[in-house]
Amino acid sequence: MFYKFVDFVNYFKYRNERQVDRIQARIAKRQSRGKDYIIRTKSTMQEDLISYQDKLYVITESYVEEYRNNNMGVMYPRDAFRTFDGYRYLHATITAFDLNGRKLWDNTIRIKRLKEYTQRENLRIGFIGDSTVIAYVEQNKIQSKLVHRYRTVGEQNSQRIGDILGDERINLSNSVQLKHWYDDYFLIWGEHPYTALGEAGGSGFFVSKIKYTPEKQIVKQH
Repeated sequence: MFYKFVDFVNYFKYRNERQVDRIQARIAKRQSRGKDYIIRTKSTMQEDLISYQDKLYVITESYVEEYRNNNMGVMYPRDAFRTFDGYRYLHATITAFDLNGRKLWDNTIRIKRLKEYTQRENLRIGFIGDSTVIAYVEQNKIQSKLVHRYRTVGEQNSQRIGDILGDERINLSNSVQLKHWYDDYFLIWGEHPYTALGEAGGSGFFVSKIKYTPEKQIVKQH
């Protein structure tokens, strides 16, 4: 079985409604001419398939490569001084399959202000019954969203990690990692600088268990 992203219900839904309508019109126009619509962004698929309640979940993260021009004030070929400036992530797609490989549903989450200079897996998913929690770390925040199959149950929510854990130092960390543990529980860890609060130099390590609640908020678990 072969599935195209352009046929997914929610693949382009990280964009606003007007943009989605324009894309759908372009797809229909090209298909009427017997041509494929070309998606310009690139995607990577996370290595591990996630198994839950007789379903397999595939996560793909879409990005564009960014470059900056180093203007040397001399005449050289246009690309001579282009420097790679990172992978800017745009959105991630979660696709559920049954154990025979038949697609059941898809959903997506917009990725905001996330740029990496090496590719890595950013998105994590958890579960509340038949619904799916989608989450990722963006700078000093956790972005999260609750979906039920094709439908969005809880709109995308942004929470400062320091507020969740009750420690402002964590808001200055740039090394936070997020991992799904079980059900609707996640683990979060990283380093925070002591100097943020005028203490002696160095850094401290933190790790905490967090939970996505029915109120569509992430809270610390003791």
